[in-house]
Amino acid sequence: MRTIVSALMLICASSTLADEAVIVEYTWLTIGEPSGSQVVRRFDDGRVTIEFEFNDRGRGPETSASVLLNDDGTIGSYRVTGKNYMKGSVDELFEFGDGQATWQSNTESGATAVDAAAFYYPSNAAPE
Repeated sequence: MRTIVSALMLICASSTLADEAVIVEYTWLTIGEPSGSQVVRRFDDGRVTIEFEFNDRGRGPETSASVLLNDDGTIGSYRVTGKNYMKGSVDELFEFGDGQATWQSNTESGATAVDAAAFYYPSNAAPE
């Protein structure tokens, strides 16, 4: 009997400075072969954009995310749109400000008062 082992991993391809953003590009590997990418742009004002996609036999996510980091490194806002692994629509939003956290995705929505730093983990997050 033959066993096939699959592995998904990211490797850093390059890092450059352009248009006031640090750009880091990754190649997504499936069984050692390139099948997608992630491009992260970090701006001096705390904005981060993430383009992520890979193809797994016609499936795989294709998302664009925009993140605004607060001075303490927590997420002030997060927006991701695109397609998930099974090509379903992705439209997710998180915002934190004035002691209030709100979120909305294809699966849930809500809001809560927050009196300290909080953490948000998106339903459709890129590896970044």
